[in-house]
Amino acid sequence: MGELNTTKRRSVFLATMKSFDMPVNPDFVRMGTERGELGGYLRMREILQLPDLPDAVYASYDQMAIGAIHAIQESGLRVPGDIAVIGFDDISIARYISGGLTTIGTPYDDMAAISVRILTHRVQHPYGQPQQVAIKPLLIVRATT
Repeated sequence: MGELNTTKRRSVFLATMKSFDMPVNPDFVRMGTERGELGGYLRMREILQLPDLPDAVYASYDQMAIGAIHAIQESGLRVPGDIAVIGFDDISIARYISGGLTTIGTPYDDMAAISVRILTHRVQHPYGQPQQVAIKPLLIVRATT
């Protein structure tokens, strides 16, 4: 979980929460070496041992969110009734987990169109300035929130 994307997503999440004056309990912020469902499951099990529980959990990847859901349900709690869960990536199975995992997706069609436009411009103007483009992610609300 300590890879660049995870670290970046974590920093952006914490900065965004701060910008909205929404405190984040540092005990709820977990990183580990396990990846995928196992990583989410193990980190959620740790959180479930704390005296206070979060209202919601954001996982850096959908697979981790799926593992977190399993740990929450295994403990007898309900998703989203007791703890809401949101993932990141909108992997294909996300729509089928627990009635559908709320997730943050990437608009790949937009990304492809912008890439083609930039490449075409670059071919026509090979010495032009490099371009940096920010693509707005998609919030896909499903049953886990």
